[in-house]
Amino acid sequence: MTVLLGSQVRADEFADERRILKVELTISGTESWKEGTNWEKGKIAQRYFFATVVKRHKELSTENPLDPNYATDAMAKANKAQAKIAQTQENLRKKGISTGPAPMSQQDLMAAAQKIMALCKGDQACQQREGMKLMPQMMGGVQMPPTGAAPVQDDEEEVEETAKFQSWFGYEGCPTKLRATVNDTAEGGLADVGGVVPTQKTVTADYVGLDAHRTLQCLGYQSVVDVMSKTLYTRGFFFPIVRGKTEFKEGGRRITGSEDGELAALPGDVATWASGILQKAPLSGSQSGKVKLTDPVIVLPISNARYEGTVDVKLTWSFVETLAAKADASKLPDK
Repeated sequence: MTVLLGSQVRADEFADERRILKVELTISGTESWKEGTNWEKGKIAQRYFFATVVKRHKELSTENPLDPNYATDAMAKANKAQAKIAQTQENLRKKGISTGPAPMSQQDLMAAAQKIMALCKGDQACQQREGMKLMPQMMGGVQMPPTGAAPVQDDEEEVEETAKFQSWFGYEGCPTKLRATVNDTAEGGLADVGGVVPTQKTVTADYVGLDAHRTLQCLGYQSVVDVMSKTLYTRGFFFPIVRGKTEFKEGGRRITGSEDGELAALPGDVATWASGILQKAPLSGSQSGKVKLTDPVIVLPISNARYEGTVDVKLTWSFVETLAAKADASKLPDK
């Protein structure tokens, strides 16, 4: 079993091929709330685009750690292997052959894994070292069945796994383009002693990110391709925090605002929708839909107000173009 993480890949394990992953997400819709004579209506218009470059690992693998079902399938394989070991040991005990301690129970194994995570605090080398110490207990002391071991009958025929998963990794200095445009507006009215006071709010941005943002975008997009089915697997959709301009007016007067501040613009419901598509998708494609918003984007409902929001969304992606060996970010597409 070969499972690769970006931090575990040496430079000499990469092939020369570089491929471009580009993603565009557009959002357009409305939201509103009302409570008595207080109200607000908002219009949402946003676009997010990135193009980043990843390198191909030289070897194909039988494992796909980005498959949404990977953890469940791996656990099922481990349980099956453990059951076989336990049955082999039982057969040997019946013959009076000592086999050492019984394998760890699933509950004990999970507890041990949690202790390792707490001890190593994210250090992968530590996790691997401590995990190896558990192997004898996981295997119940059996490395190879002793002479005389009765074969374990398995109703399921063993199927040899095919190495068909191609891993792609971001790397330091990889060319990346980012762009986010936001043009959200809202108008409303707030009850006052002299009547309803009109309000206006705008949130705008045309943001291309910082160098650190571009680097993280690249490194975060480890991808896997099933070379047989031409299926792309990623960790989903994510985008750096956007910076832009905000302004709030009440009765025609500017009350608050910022020329350059962080914007919580991208609706979480939309990011979830896009992630669900990109976690497992064709190598290129486009998908549209409607997303009901559960959290306000630009409007700010008061207590007990009834909120409603819906946006039209479109996600377009491609993982088929290559980038020449010496080409930089200026050669990446803008859309």
